[in-house]
Amino acid sequence: MVHTSPLGSKVVRANDLNFEFDNDGSGFIVDNIIIRDMDQMAVSDVSRSQISIYPNPASEFLNIRTDDKIKSVRIYSATGNLVKTENDHLSILNIASLPKGNYMITIETDKGSETKKIIKK
Repeated sequence: MVHTSPLGSKVVRANDLNFEFDNDGSGFIVDNIIIRDMDQMAVSDVSRSQISIYPNPASEFLNIRTDDKIKSVRIYSATGNLVKTENDHLSILNIASLPKGNYMITIETDKGSETKKIIKK
């Protein structure tokens, strides 16, 4: 076992998991993945429309595209701290003030919420 941990100390919805490694000629196997608390998944989580965020990586602005009405946008640091919140139904988000690094962005729409990884360059 290389590593095991919960997704974080706060409630986090994980819609996808990314496995990354530095390919220096070695192999990489992912096995025995366990996802718990799937009973909390709501119908709106399954039927919501796709949300796209671009460009990613970004340096100043993120564009959010969805057919649903955006209710709020929250950006969390890699350590899980909330670093930015917007409640203005916007589709262009200014991230110029954020330090370079990896973040998680949660977009809440009238049909549910989705969390994605973004990179600030």
